[in-house]
Amino acid sequence: MSFSSLFFTAGFLPLFLLIYTAVPGVRRKNRVLLCFSLLFYLAGGLHYLLLLLLMTALSFGFGYLIEERRGERRWFVIGISLLLLNLVFFKYSAFFLRPLLPLLPFHLPGALLPLGISFYSFRLISYLSDIQSGRLRAQSFESLLLYTADFHIISQGPIVRFREMEAALRERRMSPEDFCEGMFRFCLGLSKKTLLADHAGKLAGQFLPLDFLHAASQGNPPSVLASWLGGIFYMLQIYLDFSAYSDMALGLGRVCGFDYPENFDYPYAAHSVRDFWRRWHISLSSFFRDYVYIPLGGSHVSLPKLCRNLLLVWALTGLWHGASWNFVLWGLYYFFFIMIENLRRRREREELEEERVGTGEEGERKEEEKDRDREEKPEEKAAESAGGKEGRGFPGFRRQSAGERGKRGREVRGRRLLSHLYTLLVVYFGWILFRFSDFHALIAALKLQFGIGASALWDPITALSLWNNLIFFFACLLASTPLFHYIGISMQNGLQQSLSLRRKEERRSERIRDNESFGDDSLQLFDRESEAEAENEHEIALRRIQLRARRRKRALRRAAFFYYLERGAAALLFLALSVMAMVGSSYMPFLYNQF
Repeated sequence: MSFSSLFFTAGFLPLFLLIYTAVPGVRRKNRVLLCFSLLFYLAGGLHYLLLLLLMTALSFGFGYLIEERRGERRWFVIGISLLLLNLVFFKYSAFFLRPLLPLLPFHLPGALLPLGISFYSFRLISYLSDIQSGRLRAQSFESLLLYTADFHIISQGPIVRFREMEAALRERRMSPEDFCEGMFRFCLGLSKKTLLADHAGKLAGQFLPLDFLHAASQGNPPSVLASWLGGIFYMLQIYLDFSAYSDMALGLGRVCGFDYPENFDYPYAAHSVRDFWRRWHISLSSFFRDYVYIPLGGSHVSLPKLCRNLLLVWALTGLWHGASWNFVLWGLYYFFFIMIENLRRRREREELEEERVGTGEEGERKEEEKDRDREEKPEEKAAESAGGKEGRGFPGFRRQSAGERGKRGREVRGRRLLSHLYTLLVVYFGWILFRFSDFHALIAALKLQFGIGASALWDPITALSLWNNLIFFFACLLASTPLFHYIGISMQNGLQQSLSLRRKEERRSERIRDNESFGDDSLQLFDRESEAEAENEHEIALRRIQLRARRRKRALRRAAFFYYLERGAAALLFLALSVMAMVGSSYMPFLYNQF
């Protein structure tokens, strides 16, 4: 069952929401969520559901053994080994046995990959690791099973840690605002998948199909333009597809009162390869950082050990994505660029340390010379104190003119643009490695990017197809940028400002009421006419403040009403368009279902 299927959208999800919202109490809601999560996973096969239950039961038992016998590391090693062996058997057995297949006297049948096995295996590994490190206590079987089988995040993540869900499993608040925001996020992700990602995938297959070597063998190879467009649309598809699922998972989580961590932060806006991986599949990157990279020493080690740590992390990252050598090559490809950027950062850090050491040795002598010069030339000392020669409050920085600031700003913007283009090119060729599992097709596709083996620089059919999909192309580009996110943030900030103004007016009105008793006591110091005038002025001032507060309150209600009306209308529009797209086209599964 997939989030982008009609059965889930029109049947499973409405039934779940109806029962979930009707049942009172967090414990009962947890049980409803658990039952529907098991039903969701049962759609993939009973034997795979039994496997999930078995892995959860083993993790439950080893969790208590690790907690009770914390000094004995063997239980932790055995538990992690069993989880990894299960993952390796189902995901990588054919990969490792492939060279031996011709030697076997029997045919080894292939097996379908259990849904989300990579994701729930890593979640259970993080659970045991956190117990071993003392950051988490062993949990009940019901809580652990809900954490493992939660249908929001079972198939494509994010890889949530148990401690990120622990508080919500015990107590959480489900407000109408959270329901509205969650459904908006879900419908946004659904439309991103059905309206953008699926069509981008079709265009990628049209411009540069996976079997393009067959057409090339018949004398009809793609043009250079077609090969680049195929790579660009695949680059857009894989981001829109995976981030769409994350949007849907986070939206469903918010509807149910959970606050899952963000998994994407507009990675195509990154300015370095390291920055890209801080934005792409954040939960996977943080998993390898916390449970592999840092335990090995992280970056605070010698250069050979740093190279070893990064090589292991990126080889595992590539292998996690699929049982094929092109995924391993893809991980090593990123290891190369990450290593270069780390070496550059290390060199800059060493130069900065050398500069600090140099200034520490000669700093006192230079300061003494400057002090003597100032004493000999008091007019320069006065000019410096006024900010003429040295930047006031920032010793060593000369105050720049407007022209110098403009020139420096242009240089910074130029460097940022070049680094952004460099990152996009690295990521683009990385997705070429990621896409083609056949090495002959991979090498031919890389050659096509540079015109080797292409039919021409461009061809009319490709140009016409691009022209017909130009608006769609720009829509995909906009969906990959934080533009609409900033618009939503500005709307939320406006609503928050209205809330703060309302609270200020209420506090001011309360202060006036609190001062009424003081005013009544002081009125006896005046004659009756002054007393009446003061009381009248006090009432007029109070009525004005109360009237202003009521106006602010009405304005706030209108702002909140129109804000949630806009979100609800947009969610319904996205949902309607997505359903029409699902009805009118063939089903395309999520790309990351294979992992």
